[in-house]
Amino acid sequence: MEVVAVSRGKPRFIDVGGIKLYTAIVRDPLTSSLDYIEINDSGIVNNQPAVHDGQVYVCFAEHYDYWCNELGVDRASWDWCRWGENLTVRFKDQVRLEDEIHIGDIWNVGKTVRLQVCGARIPCMKLSWRLGQKDSWLPALSESGRVGAYFQVLTGGKVYPGDQISYESFSGDPLSVANVTRLAFDNSLKTRDTINLLLNHKMLMKMNKWLLQRKATTMDDKQREGRNAWKKFRVFRVSRIVDEGGDTKSFYLEAVDGRPLASYLPGQFLTVRLPDGPTRNWTISDWHPQDDPPYYRISIRRSGVASTWMHDNCRVNTTLAVRSPAGRFYLDRNALLRQVYISAGIGITPILAMMKAHDVHPNLEATPAVWIHVAIHQGRLLHKA
Repeated sequence: MEVVAVSRGKPRFIDVGGIKLYTAIVRDPLTSSLDYIEINDSGIVNNQPAVHDGQVYVCFAEHYDYWCNELGVDRASWDWCRWGENLTVRFKDQVRLEDEIHIGDIWNVGKTVRLQVCGARIPCMKLSWRLGQKDSWLPALSESGRVGAYFQVLTGGKVYPGDQISYESFSGDPLSVANVTRLAFDNSLKTRDTINLLLNHKMLMKMNKWLLQRKATTMDDKQREGRNAWKKFRVFRVSRIVDEGGDTKSFYLEAVDGRPLASYLPGQFLTVRLPDGPTRNWTISDWHPQDDPPYYRISIRRSGVASTWMHDNCRVNTTLAVRSPAGRFYLDRNALLRQVYISAGIGITPILAMMKAHDVHPNLEATPAVWIHVAIHQGRLLHKA
């Protein structure tokens, strides 16, 4: 192998479809034999990745020709290091792409540098933007495995365009770089056990593990959806009533039969049939992270016939007929970008559940949230505690 180009990155904000993203993907390639990057134990000197913890990112020159041909892109429009790589590498004899590059493999680069494979590129919207493609291309890109690899530094030194690269050793690890990339985009629940193994892999980079952990959590969420759901109506009793102020009361509902309650998504509602016949949908205004919620809470403002009945006639131990939780308006638990929640008046109820879930859900730990709520006056502010 031979180094074709090298680069350093410095993060900055760019506009991607109206969204400001912090990224170091845009950089200038260094291709002269006099150019070089210096590598030490901390990575590349004067290189600042925005997100990834892999010290050196390598992409292959063969991918430029392959993807330009596949996508109908003018090859001249993609200069080296377009993918955000620190090293653009070309094979001189036997081509060993990501399916044959395994975690733990060691490369010798130039005179002194030794690098060890530690992870895979998991492509995101920043890469599709940089290459002039829609995000819908990312699954195909991931499935191909042609996305490059990340390395950790074993021995530092300088790397110049034209430097030669050779394999020092093959790790024998069954995990290829391409497999990591594919797993990150594979939605099959059959991959859950494999992901568990990767999460415990000693050499896999933190960023890969973080993304795979999010994937595993999403799979677990999917398996919980609809758990313990029931058909038709089921009898519940009101176990507690709380006056929230502003003509609003919260009613806590527990199943009379004592069987487990159905799991639900933050933002979903219950269909409730009152003793005298009217049926009404009310949002579940609380959130329980565990699989089996101990109760459902609905918060109701006095307004129409059904809500007035609940305020005037419903007491502790009143029984109500309730359908299993439903609804398509619920929290996106995979969001990475800042989430803005906007509510007004009694529209606060689904947002209460969403905000509580946002606060405790593992996938949203690093996702900022802004909540804007509007009320007619201070006396109409609900759930002040």
